[in-house]
Amino acid sequence: MNRKQLKPVLLFVFLAVNLSVSLYSALQFELMESELIGLARYTVGLENQITKLDADLSAYEGYLSYLGGELTSLTSNEPRLGFEVHLKAYHRDELGNLKTFSEHAGLVPNIGLDWVEDQLGDSPGTDPAKWISLTNSTDSPAAGWTSLPYELDAEFNLTRAAGVYASTGVGSWTITQTFYANATITVNGAGLHWASSGDNNLFAADTITAANMENGDSIELEFTITAANG
Repeated sequence: MNRKQLKPVLLFVFLAVNLSVSLYSALQFELMESELIGLARYTVGLENQITKLDADLSAYEGYLSYLGGELTSLTSNEPRLGFEVHLKAYHRDELGNLKTFSEHAGLVPNIGLDWVEDQLGDSPGTDPAKWISLTNSTDSPAAGWTSLPYELDAEFNLTRAAGVYASTGVGSWTITQTFYANATITVNGAGLHWASSGDNNLFAADTITAANMENGDSIELEFTITAANG
């Protein structure tokens, strides 16, 4: 075959190849277009599901709000007498500079609740709960306590002492006392008692932020007791 005869053949092959490429490209485009349409439909489906979930969530939140209102309505008409005890602790150096301060909610143990019952309904005692004690124990107060564990004493000049009473409003008062250490000791908690010494007279107890006392340091304890309808 000479060059003149070969030229049409090459032209035919060239056109055939280009046609095949064009057909393949068109097919690929159709496949991609079909996939994009499917993806768009899937996205629309997801959006519909999200919209439905949002509606369900709004309905659920509304129901929770309704239940909360019902609960508030039920409990607001039930007056209850309760006690709250809080303890503030001011640790100062011998010059009066504040070293640490803490305030925590305290606990009235079972024996303290029974004492309140006796005071109000049975055989009231003559000594109020005004005696403050200190401890270096890190234990958290428990309902079964009857005294403060590891109560500090005269060895550190931190013997249980009578606090000063002050009314702070209707059904609310404070008992305050300041102690001065004569040796190095860490104070981690305090108790409020209705007797100057001994066991079985703990009205309330609380922990404080560790006060690393040195000779000459002071620590002021202020118990706040509130009795109110709640």
